[in-house]
Amino acid sequence: MNLSAYGRYRAVPSDSDYKVGMCGPYYNVFARECNLNGAQPRDTKYPAHYSCVKCHDLFKNSKRKKKITQGINNSGSKLIHVEIACRKRMDLTPTDYKTLNDFKNYSKQHLSEDGLQLYDQSESERRYYENMVHLMKSKATSSVKTKNDFVPSKDDFIAQFTPLYNQEKLKPTDQQNLVVSLAQAFVAKANGYRNAAIDTKVLNLSLALHAYSPKTYKFAAANLPLVSERHVRCVSSKRREPAIIHRTVDELTDTVTNHIKLIRDGYKDQSMRVAVSVGVDATVLVKGVQVLHGEGVLTGLACPNHWLEIQGDNADEITKFINECRDGKHGVLAGEIKFAILSFQQTPIGVPPYLIFSGVPQTINENNSFASDILTTVTKAADMIGNVAVLNDSTDGVSCEVKSNYDQIGKYLTGETNQLSFPDPNHNVKNYRYQEIGGSGFVPAVIGNFIFDVMLLKMAGVPRELLRIDDFASDAIVLRLASHSTVGKLLDLETADVGNKIVTIVSLTCMRIRSSAVNAPKLSWNERATMHWASTLWCLSYQTQNSTRLPNKRNMLLEAIAVLFLCPRDDVVQLRRATSEANEHTYGMLRQILREFTVEQLIYLVNKVNKITKAIYEGGLVPPVNDKGYQATLDEYVKIVKEASAKMPKGGPVEVDLSSPAVNQLWDNVRRIMNTTSSKLRPFLKLFGVVE
Repeated sequence: MNLSAYGRYRAVPSDSDYKVGMCGPYYNVFARECNLNGAQPRDTKYPAHYSCVKCHDLFKNSKRKKKITQGINNSGSKLIHVEIACRKRMDLTPTDYKTLNDFKNYSKQHLSEDGLQLYDQSESERRYYENMVHLMKSKATSSVKTKNDFVPSKDDFIAQFTPLYNQEKLKPTDQQNLVVSLAQAFVAKANGYRNAAIDTKVLNLSLALHAYSPKTYKFAAANLPLVSERHVRCVSSKRREPAIIHRTVDELTDTVTNHIKLIRDGYKDQSMRVAVSVGVDATVLVKGVQVLHGEGVLTGLACPNHWLEIQGDNADEITKFINECRDGKHGVLAGEIKFAILSFQQTPIGVPPYLIFSGVPQTINENNSFASDILTTVTKAADMIGNVAVLNDSTDGVSCEVKSNYDQIGKYLTGETNQLSFPDPNHNVKNYRYQEIGGSGFVPAVIGNFIFDVMLLKMAGVPRELLRIDDFASDAIVLRLASHSTVGKLLDLETADVGNKIVTIVSLTCMRIRSSAVNAPKLSWNERATMHWASTLWCLSYQTQNSTRLPNKRNMLLEAIAVLFLCPRDDVVQLRRATSEANEHTYGMLRQILREFTVEQLIYLVNKVNKITKAIYEGGLVPPVNDKGYQATLDEYVKIVKEASAKMPKGGPVEVDLSSPAVNQLWDNVRRIMNTTSSKLRPFLKLFGVVE
């Protein structure tokens, strides 16, 4: 066997006394003068082995026979052990790895064509062994077991993985994993299929990477089986949507219709109830005037002058017009853009839970009718589609929006409309935190006979970044402040101010309860409503005299009314989708691509964010973990939404008839929650000196 392996895999120099080749079906070693045809053959002990006189003289009678034979045996033995390690169909042992690792330093000039192939195969097996040793230390391959904890060979690994993939041991979501899709794309390319169908997840990954950075995409495409850059550009061009700040009513209606069709197609139910909410929030722009050459318009001014056709017949007139716009003669420069983003309660696997609907450039905190106009547009589109419930709009809680919230809530309670409107719960909790930590005007936060004592938090060792806020956009900081860790530190703190200590602990607990009532994934509808109303009663019990707390209490009450009427509905399965949280994650994605942007840049960025969003939900990608700003809770949001798509949570008990006032159908459940919770909390509040 050593002789056969040597004859197959070794390359012998031309000045050597012997050569290698085939003798019948076997590889062998021959004297240089042998013609490989058995010239002057001698019968040997084994019928398969023949040698001519020249071969016999060289290997049996020459003075160098011992050295030649020993060299052939040693080299052949090493080669045959490498061949065995590469061909193993069972486990790879550490001894096999040592053999492969030693062969790594074998000189390639001493290898034949078959020997070079063996070398490449051994290198592949060696790298496979090293990777598998690393993976087997984690849970990634814990389901693939071997005897004595050896590494499974490639054949053995595939033999174990195939039934695992085909049976119920592997979740359907894992069968649709991006890694599996990349492997399928690799197989298609390896088999020479130039125009093979590309899995949706691979295509979306390609589009997302190209949206982040074309240079990064080129690097990734050189190392992964992604689609060509030309194809990415073609798909991106076909999917490009109208400018976010200049969409007609018909285009907006088509956007809603198409997304609802995706949802119903995913559930294979064209008549199912679809519930939608509108999130309205603004983000800051870089002020300036820009020209959209493809559209022949000028952007950068606040609405209604945000889409001006360029005036002038020559370069001088156009330049003059642009300068006039910069000087404010044709309108005020926009300082922010207000987005309307639609969030859907029920979305199957692969369909994004929200979409960027419309936007309007405006001055900072401008008071306009954008939110109510969008709500009206969506409601009309829903009526045209049929069996679509428009639940509410959710705004950022600034004073310019609260009047719209108040009016819409009033219309809802009188039965004039079925759409609610309220300040975003996450914004309210952050404002609540500011009132607690920073005090309310010239006085601390007072409830009954006690105060929320910030000094106790400092004495308990609560981190400074939770008390002096630098990252105002992050929702995660509120959760860290109102956490088990913070409450535990306060409980361990020895102080004579027992009343203030208890008020501080209860206030933090209510802060967390309020956030969890909206955002926690596994709560029943009555638990959410009870928790939210209980925390509302505590927050409304703070004194407002000589303080700035009244706006925050007003916003919390508006939010509480809306939440109480949303929870009992059977079409509200995830309450957090009725908020404007999707707006914050969209802004975070925008600023990950470009930190600061103008209106013109924003128009192109929105198309990029749409690709990334689609890749996350349709392509199964996981967003990067970020503990700052808008993105601090994105990974948790995506995880909860995907879990709900795989197994839809249960909503409330009331199936609302869209043709009748919803308030009348929900009031019994709302009243019961309010009365039960208020009766239990009333004596608790009196312990702190709260007067009705």
